[in-house]
Amino acid sequence: MIFSLRFFITVYFLLFAGIAALAAPSADKSTLNFPPNSQTVTITNGSGKSDMPILIKPTISGIGSADFEVGTSQDLPCPSGTTPLDLGSQCKFTVTFKGTTGTSSATLTASPDVPNLTVTLTGTAQNTVSKVTLNLEKMGTGQGTITSAPAGINCNPTCSGNFDTNQSVTLTATPGTDSDFAGWSPADKCTSPTPTTCTLTLTADTTITATFNPKATPKVSLTVTKTGTGTVKSDPPGIDCGTTCQQPFETTANTTVTLTATPDTNSTFTGWSGDCSGNSCQVTMNAAKTVTATFTPNQPSLNEVSLKTDGSGKVKCNANDCQPKYPQNTPVTLIATPDSGFDFSKWSGDCTGTGPTCTLPMSKSDNQATAYFTPTPPPTSNTPTPFFPLTVKPTTGEVKCDGATCNPQYPQG
Repeated sequence: MIFSLRFFITVYFLLFAGIAALAAPSADKSTLNFPPNSQTVTITNGSGKSDMPILIKPTISGIGSADFEVGTSQDLPCPSGTTPLDLGSQCKFTVTFKGTTGTSSATLTASPDVPNLTVTLTGTAQNTVSKVTLNLEKMGTGQGTITSAPAGINCNPTCSGNFDTNQSVTLTATPGTDSDFAGWSPADKCTSPTPTTCTLTLTADTTITATFNPKATPKVSLTVTKTGTGTVKSDPPGIDCGTTCQQPFETTANTTVTLTATPDTNSTFTGWSGDCSGNSCQVTMNAAKTVTATFTPNQPSLNEVSLKTDGSGKVKCNANDCQPKYPQNTPVTLIATPDSGFDFSKWSGDCTGTGPTCTLPMSKSDNQATAYFTPTPPPTSNTPTPFFPLTVKPTTGEVKCDGATCNPQYPQG
């Protein structure tokens, strides 16, 4: 109170004595807004004569006073204890905001000697968010980059970044000109994957792998069709038709495919058609191509057949009229059918036996067979021949029957 009374008496004296008014004590700020959470206040004790000192003892009052704290400045600190700040001097002190939630307000009074030397304090808490690390690994022999939204990763060269816990981050893969993006791993980390993006929520440190492969060389198909029996193979390998009659080939430098046709035993290769012609085939694979290989069945060798009949009857070959020649080694079945009043009796020549059918193996150049037919014998009856009585009454001499003594009965007829 001694210094306060002295201050007001001095001001009163100067004002009424006609001396020029002295500047009042002041602070360089009337309000402080936090953050930043530590700020400095500078106090100036007017100007002029040095016989009007004031004590600097900052106090904080108000509902949010507990969230603020006054500290000593390392630069031009204010006098401590009962030492006043002389007229015309300056000093500094710090104010720190310690609030953790919401907004706090309070009033700072710099000096008990100057009640209106105040600063309004307002602090807003900034929640401290923990950070997690997202690491990117690149696999494969292809080229590409990976970026993140929000920013933080641009791989290469920056393949890791720190993000707020529980933050959603979207990664985007961009393959190089001659590369393809193959995918993310582990894929289940991506909550909303697309062919080139991965969105994930970072709850902990996470590692994601992105794979880039060299771009595949474009390919077009070569298709082989066949008529007849045989196989077609390709060089370079791929076609084996037979079974595999279509194969994709690279278009790099207009790849040339050579086709080779091999006929089966009983066939002859007669030529190519479609995207090849003639007897050889080289296909330039600058577009899809189709080639047909034609195989023609070989004509079999023919062996002669010479057939004869003895008696009345006919012979057929394979149930048809016989031809003079048949394919070699192709069996021919002969069927003998007698005419009315005749029976088939036997075969001779390259056929044997007594049955009406015979098979010629046709293994010889000249095959001969004769079918024999004989007349059908008359039927034989087992019915007893009836006998009739014969009575002979000679008038003179002796009567003979067939040169012998006559019997009383003879067969009818």
